[in-house]
Amino acid sequence: MVGATEILCRWVHDLRYEDIPPRVIERAKDQLLSILGAMLAGSRTEAGIRIISAVRTWEERPESTIVGGSFKCSMRTAGLVNSVNAQVLEFDDWVGDAHAGAAVVPAALAVGEAVDASGKELLTAQVAGNEVAARVVDATVGGRGTGNLHACHQVEVPLVAGKLLGLNVTQLMDAVGGACAQAEFPAVVSWTSHSKGYLTGMPVYVSITAACIAKHGFSGNHEIVEAPRGYCYETQGILDPEKLVKGLGEKWWLGEALTIKPYPMCGFTMAAADALLKIVNENFIDPRKIERIVVRCPLTLLASGTMFAAIPDLYERIRRREETGYCWIPLLFDLKYPLAVGVVDREITPKQFTYERIFDPLVQEVLKKIEVETDLTLDLALLEEPRRFQSEVTIIMEDGKKFSEFTEQHRGAPNNPFDVSEKFRIGARGILSREDQEKVIRLVRNAEKLKNVKELTELLLVGE
Repeated sequence: MVGATEILCRWVHDLRYEDIPPRVIERAKDQLLSILGAMLAGSRTEAGIRIISAVRTWEERPESTIVGGSFKCSMRTAGLVNSVNAQVLEFDDWVGDAHAGAAVVPAALAVGEAVDASGKELLTAQVAGNEVAARVVDATVGGRGTGNLHACHQVEVPLVAGKLLGLNVTQLMDAVGGACAQAEFPAVVSWTSHSKGYLTGMPVYVSITAACIAKHGFSGNHEIVEAPRGYCYETQGILDPEKLVKGLGEKWWLGEALTIKPYPMCGFTMAAADALLKIVNENFIDPRKIERIVVRCPLTLLASGTMFAAIPDLYERIRRREETGYCWIPLLFDLKYPLAVGVVDREITPKQFTYERIFDPLVQEVLKKIEVETDLTLDLALLEEPRRFQSEVTIIMEDGKKFSEFTEQHRGAPNNPFDVSEKFRIGARGILSREDQEKVIRLVRNAEKLKNVKELTELLLVGE
Protein backbone atom coordinates (compact mmCIF):
# COMPACT_ATOMS: atom_id res chain seq x y z
CA MET A 1 0.00 0.00 0.00
CA VAL A 2 1.31 3.43 -0.96
CA GLY A 3 1.65 5.69 2.09
CA ALA A 4 1.08 9.40 2.53
CA THR A 5 4.78 10.32 2.31
CA GLU A 6 5.05 8.76 -1.14
CA ILE A 7 1.72 10.21 -2.32
CA LEU A 8 2.77 13.72 -1.28
CA CYS A 9 6.16 13.35 -2.93
CA ARG A 10 4.69 12.04 -6.18
CA TRP A 11 2.13 14.84 -6.28
CA VAL A 12 4.75 17.54 -5.68
CA HIS A 13 7.07 15.98 -8.26
CA ASP A 14 4.35 15.84 -10.93
CA LEU A 15 2.78 19.24 -10.23
CA ARG A 16 3.08 21.67 -13.14
CA TYR A 17 2.40 25.39 -13.26
CA GLU A 18 -0.36 24.73 -15.77
CA ASP A 19 -2.16 22.48 -13.25
CA ILE A 20 -2.64 25.34 -10.79
CA PRO A 21 -5.84 27.43 -11.01
CA PRO A 22 -5.36 31.17 -11.70
CA ARG A 23 -6.90 32.14 -8.35
CA VAL A 24 -4.29 30.06 -6.53
CA ILE A 25 -1.46 31.67 -8.51
CA GLU A 26 -2.75 35.13 -7.59
CA ARG A 27 -2.82 34.22 -3.91
CA ALA A 28 0.70 32.84 -4.19
CA LYS A 29 1.79 36.23 -5.51
CA ASP A 30 0.03 37.94 -2.60
CA GLN A 31 1.86 35.68 -0.16
CA LEU A 32 5.19 36.23 -1.90
CA LEU A 33 4.84 40.02 -1.76
CA SER A 34 3.65 39.91 1.86
CA ILE A 35 6.56 37.79 3.04
CA LEU A 36 9.09 39.90 1.11
CA GLY A 37 7.80 42.87 3.09
CA ALA A 38 8.13 40.91 6.33
CA MET A 39 11.69 39.81 5.46
CA LEU A 40 12.75 43.38 4.70
CA ALA A 41 11.22 44.72 7.90
CA GLY A 42 12.78 41.89 9.91
CA SER A 43 16.20 42.58 8.43
CA ARG A 44 16.27 45.95 10.22
CA THR A 45 15.31 44.63 13.64
CA GLU A 46 17.93 43.98 16.29
CA ALA A 47 17.57 40.25 15.56
CA GLY A 48 17.89 40.71 11.81
CA ILE A 49 20.96 42.92 12.08
CA ARG A 50 22.71 40.45 14.36
CA ILE A 51 22.00 37.27 12.39
CA ILE A 52 23.04 38.97 9.14
CA SER A 53 26.23 40.15 10.82
CA ALA A 54 26.93 36.61 12.03
CA VAL A 55 26.51 34.82 8.70
CA ARG A 56 28.54 37.45 6.86
CA THR A 57 31.61 36.19 8.74
CA TRP A 58 31.05 32.68 7.34
CA GLU A 59 32.10 33.89 3.86
CA GLU A 60 30.12 31.21 2.07
CA ARG A 61 29.68 30.55 -1.64
CA PRO A 62 27.43 33.39 -2.96
CA GLU A 63 24.41 31.42 -4.19
CA SER A 64 21.42 33.26 -2.74
CA THR A 65 20.49 36.75 -1.55
CA ILE A 66 20.09 37.84 2.04
CA VAL A 67 16.94 39.92 1.57
CA GLY A 68 17.67 43.44 2.80
CA GLY A 69 21.34 42.57 3.14
CA SER A 70 24.31 43.52 0.99
CA PHE A 71 25.71 40.07 0.20
CA LYS A 72 24.88 36.53 -0.86
CA CYS A 73 25.64 33.23 0.84
CA SER A 74 24.74 29.55 0.49
CA MET A 75 21.12 28.74 -0.30
CA ARG A 76 20.53 27.05 3.05
CA THR A 77 21.96 29.98 5.04
CA ALA A 78 19.97 32.48 2.97
CA GLY A 79 16.88 30.38 3.68
CA LEU A 80 17.69 30.41 7.40
CA VAL A 81 18.29 34.15 7.65
CA ASN A 82 15.37 35.20 5.46
CA SER A 83 13.02 32.87 7.31
CA VAL A 84 14.17 34.19 10.69
CA ASN A 85 13.60 37.75 9.48
CA ALA A 86 10.16 36.87 8.14
CA GLN A 87 9.29 35.41 11.54
CA VAL A 88 10.66 37.83 14.17
CA LEU A 89 7.90 40.42 13.75
CA GLU A 90 4.98 37.95 13.61
CA PHE A 91 4.20 39.64 10.28
CA ASP A 92 3.45 36.48 8.32
CA ASP A 93 0.33 34.54 7.25
CA TRP A 94 -1.48 31.27 7.63
CA VAL A 95 -3.07 28.83 5.18
CA GLY A 96 -5.85 26.87 6.81
CA ASP A 97 -4.16 26.62 10.20
CA ALA A 98 -0.58 26.34 8.89
CA HIS A 99 1.71 29.36 9.31
CA ALA A 100 3.34 28.46 6.02
CA GLY A 101 4.59 31.67 4.41
CA ALA A 102 7.58 32.41 6.64
CA ALA A 103 8.98 28.95 5.82
CA VAL A 104 7.83 28.27 2.25
CA VAL A 105 8.66 31.63 0.66
CA PRO A 106 12.23 32.02 2.03
CA ALA A 107 13.02 28.42 1.06
CA ALA A 108 11.60 28.77 -2.45
CA LEU A 109 13.35 32.09 -3.01
CA ALA A 110 16.76 30.90 -1.75
CA VAL A 111 16.80 27.63 -3.67
CA GLY A 112 15.11 29.15 -6.71
CA GLU A 113 17.79 31.81 -7.01
CA ALA A 114 20.61 29.30 -6.58
CA VAL A 115 19.35 27.06 -9.40
CA ASP A 116 18.29 29.87 -11.78
CA ALA A 117 14.63 28.92 -11.51
CA SER A 118 12.01 30.73 -13.56
CA GLY A 119 9.09 32.60 -12.02
CA LYS A 120 6.73 29.76 -12.93
CA GLU A 121 9.01 27.24 -11.22
CA LEU A 122 9.20 29.42 -8.12
CA LEU A 123 5.42 29.81 -7.90
CA THR A 124 4.82 26.09 -8.50
CA ALA A 125 7.15 25.08 -5.66
CA GLN A 126 5.61 27.74 -3.40
CA VAL A 127 2.08 26.50 -4.09
CA ALA A 128 3.14 22.89 -3.52
CA GLY A 129 4.66 23.79 -0.14
CA ASN A 130 1.51 25.55 1.03
CA GLU A 131 -0.72 22.67 0.00
CA VAL A 132 1.42 20.16 1.88
CA ALA A 133 1.75 22.33 4.99
CA ALA A 134 -2.00 22.93 5.18
CA ARG A 135 -2.71 19.20 4.94
CA VAL A 136 -0.14 18.21 7.57
CA VAL A 137 -1.70 20.70 9.98
CA ASP A 138 -5.27 19.74 9.10
CA ALA A 139 -4.41 16.08 9.71
CA THR A 140 -3.00 16.79 13.16
CA VAL A 141 -5.49 19.32 14.58
CA GLY A 142 -6.14 18.59 18.24
CA GLY A 143 -2.58 17.57 19.01
CA ARG A 144 0.12 19.28 21.05
CA GLY A 145 0.42 22.51 19.12
CA THR A 146 -1.80 25.02 17.38
CA GLY A 147 -1.20 28.13 15.30
CA ASN A 148 2.49 28.92 15.02
CA LEU A 149 3.16 26.14 17.53
CA HIS A 150 1.81 23.57 15.06
CA ALA A 151 4.79 21.64 13.71
CA CYS A 152 4.73 21.01 9.95
CA HIS A 153 7.67 22.73 8.25
CA GLN A 154 9.99 19.73 8.12
CA VAL A 155 7.52 18.12 5.73
CA GLU A 156 6.72 20.90 3.25
CA VAL A 157 10.09 22.68 3.05
CA PRO A 158 12.18 19.71 1.80
CA LEU A 159 9.55 19.27 -0.91
CA VAL A 160 9.78 22.95 -1.88
CA ALA A 161 13.57 22.72 -2.03
CA GLY A 162 13.59 19.30 -3.66
CA LYS A 163 11.21 20.30 -6.44
CA LEU A 164 13.38 23.29 -7.34
CA LEU A 165 16.51 21.11 -7.18
CA GLY A 166 14.92 18.69 -9.65
CA LEU A 167 14.84 15.65 -7.35
CA ASN A 168 13.06 12.52 -8.52
CA VAL A 169 10.34 10.90 -6.41
CA THR A 170 12.71 8.63 -4.48
CA GLN A 171 15.04 11.52 -3.75
CA LEU A 172 12.10 13.62 -2.56
CA MET A 173 11.13 10.86 -0.13
CA ASP A 174 14.74 10.74 1.04
CA ALA A 175 14.70 14.52 1.50
CA VAL A 176 11.54 14.42 3.60
CA GLY A 177 12.87 11.43 5.55
CA GLY A 178 16.09 13.29 6.27
CA ALA A 179 14.46 16.58 7.20
CA CYS A 180 11.97 14.88 9.55
CA ALA A 181 14.53 12.56 11.17
CA GLN A 182 14.99 14.95 14.11
CA ALA A 183 11.38 16.01 14.60
CA GLU A 184 11.32 19.53 16.08
CA PHE A 185 8.60 20.94 18.32
CA PRO A 186 8.74 24.59 19.42
CA ALA A 187 9.59 25.62 22.98
CA VAL A 188 7.24 28.57 23.37
CA VAL A 189 9.29 30.10 26.19
CA SER A 190 11.86 31.00 23.51
CA TRP A 191 9.37 33.45 22.03
CA THR A 192 10.61 36.08 24.46
CA SER A 193 13.90 36.31 22.52
CA HIS A 194 15.38 36.67 19.04
CA SER A 195 15.38 32.86 18.86
CA LYS A 196 11.66 32.92 18.09
CA GLY A 197 12.89 33.35 14.52
CA TYR A 198 14.28 29.82 14.60
CA LEU A 199 10.66 28.58 14.70
CA THR A 200 10.74 28.55 10.90
CA GLY A 201 14.40 29.37 10.31
CA MET A 202 15.80 26.10 11.60
CA PRO A 203 13.33 23.82 9.77
CA VAL A 204 14.17 25.74 6.58
CA TYR A 205 17.91 25.33 7.15
CA VAL A 206 17.61 21.62 7.97
CA SER A 207 15.19 20.93 5.11
CA ILE A 208 17.24 22.62 2.38
CA THR A 209 20.28 20.76 3.70
CA ALA A 210 18.40 17.45 3.62
CA ALA A 211 17.20 18.05 0.06
CA CYS A 212 20.71 18.87 -1.16
CA ILE A 213 22.14 15.74 0.47
CA ALA A 214 19.27 13.53 -0.77
CA LYS A 215 20.21 14.51 -4.31
CA HIS A 216 23.40 12.50 -3.80
CA GLY A 217 21.58 9.35 -2.70
CA PHE A 218 21.58 9.78 1.09
CA SER A 219 18.46 7.88 2.19
CA GLY A 220 15.62 8.75 4.53
CA ASN A 221 12.61 6.82 5.78
CA HIS A 222 9.92 6.79 3.09
CA GLU A 223 7.00 6.53 5.54
CA ILE A 224 8.17 9.13 8.03
CA VAL A 225 5.20 11.52 7.76
CA GLU A 226 2.52 8.94 8.58
CA ALA A 227 4.44 6.23 10.51
CA PRO A 228 3.37 5.51 14.13
CA ARG A 229 6.75 6.73 15.36
CA GLY A 230 7.16 9.21 12.55
CA TYR A 231 7.06 13.00 12.28
CA CYS A 232 3.37 13.74 12.84
CA TYR A 233 3.03 11.49 15.85
CA GLU A 234 6.33 12.60 17.38
CA THR A 235 5.55 16.31 17.07
CA GLN A 236 1.77 16.48 17.48
CA GLY A 237 0.90 13.13 19.03
CA ILE A 238 -2.13 12.70 16.79
CA LEU A 239 -2.89 12.03 13.12
CA ASP A 240 -5.84 11.58 10.77
CA PRO A 241 -3.84 9.99 7.91
CA GLU A 242 -6.50 10.44 5.22
CA LYS A 243 -6.34 14.23 5.56
CA LEU A 244 -2.65 14.25 4.67
CA VAL A 245 -3.48 13.60 1.01
CA LYS A 246 -7.18 14.42 0.77
CA GLY A 247 -8.15 16.55 -2.23
CA LEU A 248 -4.66 16.98 -3.69
CA GLY A 249 -5.06 18.83 -6.97
CA GLU A 250 -8.77 19.41 -6.29
CA LYS A 251 -8.99 21.42 -3.10
CA TRP A 252 -6.48 24.28 -3.09
CA TRP A 253 -5.93 25.53 0.43
CA LEU A 254 -3.83 28.46 -0.74
CA GLY A 255 -6.64 29.72 -2.97
CA GLU A 256 -9.38 29.26 -0.37
CA ALA A 257 -7.84 29.79 3.02
CA LEU A 258 -4.88 32.22 2.95
CA THR A 259 -4.94 34.84 5.70
CA ILE A 260 -2.32 37.60 5.43
CA LYS A 261 -1.53 39.72 8.46
CA PRO A 262 -1.83 43.49 7.93
CA TYR A 263 -0.12 44.15 11.26
CA PRO A 264 2.91 42.64 13.04
CA MET A 265 1.05 40.90 15.85
CA CYS A 266 -0.76 37.74 16.93
CA GLY A 267 -3.60 36.85 14.58
CA PHE A 268 -6.14 36.67 17.39
CA THR A 269 -5.62 40.35 18.24
CA MET A 270 -5.96 41.80 14.74
CA ALA A 271 -9.72 42.33 14.94
CA ALA A 272 -9.25 44.58 17.95
CA ALA A 273 -6.47 46.43 16.09
CA ASP A 274 -8.80 47.00 13.13
CA ALA A 275 -11.46 48.47 15.40
CA LEU A 276 -9.07 50.70 17.32
CA LEU A 277 -7.32 52.07 14.23
CA LYS A 278 -10.66 52.85 12.61
CA ILE A 279 -11.62 54.92 15.67
CA VAL A 280 -8.39 56.88 15.99
CA ASN A 281 -8.07 57.55 12.26
CA GLU A 282 -11.67 58.73 11.83
CA ASN A 283 -11.91 60.83 15.00
CA PHE A 284 -9.70 63.25 16.89
CA ILE A 285 -8.61 61.24 19.92
CA ASP A 286 -6.19 62.93 22.32
CA PRO A 287 -4.41 60.01 24.02
CA ARG A 288 -3.73 62.18 27.06
CA LYS A 289 -7.47 62.66 27.66
CA ILE A 290 -8.55 59.02 27.47
CA GLU A 291 -10.17 57.70 30.63
CA ARG A 292 -10.18 54.07 29.58
CA ILE A 293 -10.23 51.71 26.61
CA VAL A 294 -12.45 48.62 26.79
CA VAL A 295 -11.77 45.66 24.51
CA ARG A 296 -14.51 43.04 24.15
CA CYS A 297 -13.03 39.92 22.60
CA PRO A 298 -13.33 36.12 22.38
CA LEU A 299 -12.11 34.12 25.35
CA THR A 300 -9.95 32.19 22.86
CA LEU A 301 -7.92 35.35 22.26
CA LEU A 302 -6.43 35.12 25.75
CA ALA A 303 -4.65 31.86 24.88
CA SER A 304 -2.14 33.62 22.65
CA GLY A 305 -3.10 37.31 22.70
CA THR A 306 -2.01 37.65 26.31
CA MET A 307 0.60 34.88 26.26
CA PHE A 308 3.27 36.68 28.29
CA ALA A 309 1.09 39.23 30.12
CA ALA A 310 1.32 37.30 33.40
CA ILE A 311 5.04 38.02 33.70
CA PRO A 312 4.95 40.79 36.32
CA ASP A 313 8.22 42.44 35.34
CA LEU A 314 7.92 41.90 31.57
CA TYR A 315 8.78 45.46 30.62
CA GLU A 316 11.71 45.56 33.00
CA ARG A 317 13.04 42.34 31.46
CA ILE A 318 12.73 43.92 28.02
CA ARG A 319 14.46 47.07 29.28
CA ARG A 320 17.38 44.95 30.61
CA ARG A 321 17.40 42.85 27.43
CA GLU A 322 21.15 42.37 27.20
CA GLU A 323 21.07 40.66 30.62
CA THR A 324 17.74 38.82 30.38
CA GLY A 325 17.61 37.74 26.70
CA TYR A 326 14.17 39.33 26.34
CA CYS A 327 13.27 41.65 23.45
CA TRP A 328 10.17 43.15 21.80
CA ILE A 329 8.80 39.79 20.63
CA PRO A 330 6.58 39.03 23.68
CA LEU A 331 4.69 42.23 22.91
CA LEU A 332 3.67 40.84 19.52
CA PHE A 333 1.54 38.42 21.56
CA ASP A 334 0.21 41.08 23.91
CA LEU A 335 -3.21 42.56 23.21
CA LYS A 336 -2.64 45.73 25.20
CA TYR A 337 0.72 47.03 23.94
CA PRO A 338 -0.13 47.13 20.19
CA LEU A 339 -3.39 48.91 20.99
CA ALA A 340 -1.69 51.43 23.28
CA VAL A 341 0.95 52.35 20.73
CA GLY A 342 -1.73 52.29 18.01
CA VAL A 343 -3.70 54.96 19.85
CA VAL A 344 -0.67 57.21 20.12
CA ASP A 345 0.84 56.64 16.67
CA ARG A 346 -2.40 55.92 14.76
CA GLU A 347 -0.73 52.93 13.11
CA ILE A 348 0.61 49.49 14.03
CA THR A 349 3.65 48.70 11.88
CA PRO A 350 7.12 47.28 12.55
CA LYS A 351 8.39 50.66 13.72
CA GLN A 352 5.94 50.56 16.65
CA PHE A 353 8.02 47.73 18.14
CA THR A 354 11.25 49.66 18.62
CA TYR A 355 12.45 50.18 22.17
CA GLU A 356 11.96 53.93 21.78
CA ARG A 357 8.24 53.38 21.16
CA ILE A 358 7.86 50.62 23.75
CA PHE A 359 9.13 52.86 26.54
CA ASP A 360 7.54 56.09 25.36
CA PRO A 361 5.92 57.64 28.49
CA LEU A 362 2.60 58.37 26.76
CA VAL A 363 2.37 54.83 25.36
CA GLN A 364 3.06 53.42 28.82
CA GLU A 365 0.39 55.69 30.29
CA VAL A 366 -2.25 54.60 27.74
CA LEU A 367 -1.30 50.99 28.38
CA LYS A 368 -2.58 51.26 31.97
CA LYS A 369 -6.01 52.37 30.73
CA ILE A 370 -6.82 49.31 28.65
CA GLU A 371 -9.35 46.81 30.03
CA VAL A 372 -10.21 43.43 28.49
CA GLU A 373 -13.64 41.80 28.65
CA THR A 374 -14.24 38.35 27.20
CA ASP A 375 -17.46 37.43 25.40
CA LEU A 376 -18.11 33.78 24.65
CA THR A 377 -20.58 34.67 21.89
CA LEU A 378 -17.61 35.97 19.90
CA ASP A 379 -15.92 32.58 20.23
CA LEU A 380 -18.81 31.04 18.29
CA ALA A 381 -17.76 33.00 15.18
CA LEU A 382 -14.45 31.12 15.29
CA LEU A 383 -16.37 27.87 14.76
CA GLU A 384 -18.23 29.09 11.69
CA GLU A 385 -17.23 28.65 8.04
CA PRO A 386 -15.60 30.90 7.10
CA ARG A 387 -14.07 31.44 10.52
CA ARG A 388 -14.45 35.00 11.80
CA PHE A 389 -12.19 36.84 14.21
CA GLN A 390 -14.26 39.52 15.96
CA SER A 391 -13.68 42.17 18.63
CA GLU A 392 -15.11 45.47 19.81
CA VAL A 393 -13.13 48.44 21.06
CA THR A 394 -14.65 51.34 23.02
CA ILE A 395 -12.63 54.44 23.87
CA ILE A 396 -14.09 56.51 26.72
CA MET A 397 -12.78 60.05 27.07
CA GLU A 398 -12.44 62.05 30.29
CA ASP A 399 -15.33 64.29 29.18
CA GLY A 400 -17.62 61.25 28.87
CA LYS A 401 -17.57 60.94 25.09
CA LYS A 402 -17.49 57.37 23.77
CA PHE A 403 -16.16 56.03 20.50
CA SER A 404 -16.94 52.41 19.68
CA GLU A 405 -16.19 50.13 16.75
CA PHE A 406 -16.95 46.44 16.16
CA THR A 407 -14.91 44.30 13.76
CA GLU A 408 -17.03 41.65 12.07
CA GLN A 409 -14.04 40.06 10.32
CA HIS A 410 -10.44 41.24 10.50
CA ARG A 411 -8.59 42.58 7.48
CA GLY A 412 -6.51 39.99 5.67
CA ALA A 413 -8.94 37.10 6.13
CA PRO A 414 -9.80 35.08 2.99
CA ASN A 415 -13.17 36.84 2.76
CA ASN A 416 -11.81 40.28 3.71
CA PRO A 417 -8.57 40.79 1.75
CA PHE A 418 -6.57 44.00 1.55
CA ASP A 419 -4.00 45.43 -0.87
CA VAL A 420 -0.85 43.51 0.02
CA SER A 421 1.24 46.01 -1.95
CA GLU A 422 0.75 48.48 0.89
CA LYS A 423 2.04 45.94 3.42
CA PHE A 424 5.10 45.42 1.25
CA ARG A 425 5.71 49.16 1.08
CA ILE A 426 5.51 49.37 4.88
CA GLY A 427 8.05 46.56 5.24
CA ALA A 428 10.35 48.05 2.61
CA ARG A 429 10.13 51.60 3.96
CA GLY A 430 13.57 53.10 4.49
CA ILE A 431 15.28 50.05 2.96
CA LEU A 432 14.39 50.07 -0.73
CA SER A 433 13.93 53.24 -2.74
CA ARG A 434 10.37 54.05 -3.75
CA GLU A 435 11.32 53.24 -7.34
CA ASP A 436 12.68 49.81 -6.40
CA GLN A 437 9.63 49.11 -4.24
CA GLU A 438 7.38 49.62 -7.25
CA LYS A 439 9.67 47.50 -9.44
CA VAL A 440 9.43 44.62 -6.95
CA ILE A 441 5.65 44.92 -6.83
CA ARG A 442 5.43 44.81 -10.63
CA LEU A 443 7.76 41.82 -10.88
CA VAL A 444 5.83 39.86 -8.26
CA ARG A 445 2.50 40.68 -9.89
CA ASN A 446 3.92 39.30 -13.13
CA ALA A 447 6.12 36.62 -11.59
CA GLU A 448 5.11 33.97 -14.13
CA LYS A 449 6.95 36.05 -16.76
CA LEU A 450 10.29 35.97 -14.94
CA LYS A 451 12.90 34.05 -16.92
CA ASN A 452 15.10 33.91 -13.83
CA VAL A 453 14.29 34.58 -10.17
CA LYS A 454 17.46 36.67 -10.02
CA GLU A 455 15.55 39.44 -11.82
CA LEU A 456 13.62 39.80 -8.55
CA THR A 457 16.28 39.02 -5.97
CA GLU A 458 18.78 41.52 -7.38
CA LEU A 459 16.37 44.28 -6.30
CA LEU A 460 16.33 42.89 -2.74
CA LEU A 461 20.11 43.16 -2.36
CA VAL A 462 20.81 46.47 -0.64
CA GLY A 463 24.12 48.32 -0.83
CA GLU A 464 26.30 48.96 2.21
